[in-house]
Amino acid sequence: MWGVQTPGSPGAYSWQHLHNWNPAAVPDAVGDVANLNLVNLAGDLAINLDGAVTLGTLNLCC
Repeated sequence: MWGVQTPGSPGAYSWQHLHNWNPAAVPDAVGDVANLNLVNLAGDLAINLDGAVTLGTLNLCC
């Protein structure tokens, strides 16, 4: 299970950049869970996929 580790500062972020994730690995497999709901956003945030991504679960809200 991965969670976004950036503080939620406004801007654009790359899905493929492993330092945006905790643990420092990019979630990209059938059983992977990506939690984008753990960040307190301070403004608009864009996440660029930069390529094909495969996930088991993508949590966006609460």
